[in-house]
Amino acid sequence: MAGHRLDSDSLVGHYEAIRREALAVSPEGPRGRGLVLFLTRGMAAWIEALCSLTGPKPAPEESPSTLPLSIRPEIATILANMVLVCLREARR
Repeated sequence: MAGHRLDSDSLVGHYEAIRREALAVSPEGPRGRGLVLFLTRGMAAWIEALCSLTGPKPAPEESPSTLPLSIRPEIATILANMVLVCLREARR
């Protein structure tokens, strides 16, 4: 994998964060850790993207958002599409 190497504790932390998102009752709950990428491309693609985007420290826990809840899903979709386009470009 290109990019940074993540230690197992950090990788597990990131995985547990997207797992909590997937199990969230509210469809407007926190998103943005790669859930769409994980669901559409699988764990290997998610790990590859995560390693290319993060350093060895774990992702910070939930931080207050200044975005209205109503637009969060749209922003998550846009960001996921950006990641997918970047992955396709990198494979060319």
